[in-house]
Order: sequence, then structure tokens, then C-alpha cells
Amino acid sequence: MKNFLIILLLFLVFKSNAYTQEDIKRTVIEENDNIAWKVDDKFIMPECFDYVWSSGDRYEAFFDEYIEKLDTSHWRDPRFQNFIVEIGKYLNKEVPLNHSIKDGWEEYPEGISLSRKLDDCMRIKPETKIRIEHKFGRSEVGYEVLETYKIDKGKDLAPYIEIKFETIKKVKITWWDGGSMGRENQSVTYGLLETNGKKILLPLINHIDS
Repeated sequence: MKNFLIILLLFLVFKSNAYTQEDIKRTVIEENDNIAWKVDDKFIMPECFDYVWSSGDRYEAFFDEYIEKLDTSHWRDPRFQNFIVEIGKYLNKEVPLNHSIKDGWEEYPEGISLSRKLDDCMRIKPETKIRIEHKFGRSEVGYEVLETYKIDKGKDLAPYIEIKFETIKKVKITWWDGGSMGRENQSVTYGLLETNGKKILLPLINHIDS
């Protein structure tokens, strides 16, 4: 699964005891407050910007759960492509807000989700690119905020979410998984809101052709 290794390793850094500090080394290689996403007095970490994996696995699981279970290739179905691109219009309608699915993935014991709780995702400094070194090699991930939208845009991008967004931004995520293909990137428009006292980051548009 393309890009799965980098996602898994970054996940293990924060959520698992399977690796020790000696196994994984995390190095900040860029701190740029001009392109970082600031929330209150801290900045979101690069690892916390979820994007569409090349395999589409998370979105496939949610499509199967709430729209229709497909036996053929999801990517050949235009409904699935629209589900990915305009995911915000499905949140809090077909797909419950801030919901996770127990899909049997050992790497994600709490389940897979399309939303990101920011409890463990904040840093005092504006970390915009990091390197992860591990026994399998090394990988990098970084981000930059491309555009900030007016809050009212949330009514169009996520019409079924009644909670008012605190901010909406388009972000470019760039990653390198240590392979020979070089760096890849994807842009996602995210909305940030607070529910039950927790800051939540939601994908509203996945610009899969970016």
C-alpha cells in the first residue's frame, strides 16, 4: 500500500509503545510561521494533516459503511470520487461527525476516522516539515497553508454541520516515503471547529488532482 508505511510510522510515534525513542527519531527540519496553521497560541504539527492515501482505504471503508458496499473498484465509481472530493457535504449527514470505524486494523486500535482530534497535535513552535528516521529508512512530511477562507464558506462546503467553524483553510501536504518516486503532494481544504470542548480538524474538500 503506497504511503502506508509513513502513515503507520508517524502514527506509532504518538499512539503506540511498540517503538521506543531509539527506534524512531523525529527531527524538525523547517519552522516557518508564515505558512503554519496557528490555533490559539500553538501550531498544528505536519503529521496531523490527514490526506487521501493512494489506496483510498479510509474513504473506501466509510463509503462501504454509510453509502454502499462496493465489490468492484471504488475508483471506477463516480459516486466514490465525489465522496472523496466533496466529503464535507457528507459529514453529519450520511457520515456521522467525528466518527470512527473499527475496521480490524491492528495499527489503529481506536478505529479509523476522517476527522482529527488536535489534543496531541499542537506545538509551541511552527513545525512545518519533519523527518522521521527509523530502522526501515527515513521519510518526510511537511505542509503549508495556501489560503484562508471566510467562515461563511463552511455553509457551502459542509451544509449539514451546524457547529460554526472557527477557521477554514486550504493546505498543501507534501511527503516523501523514502522511495524512488520523489516527493508527492496533495491539497486539502480543512475546517476547524470545537465540539465537546475538543478542537477537531475536518476535511471538507480533497483536491485529489493537485
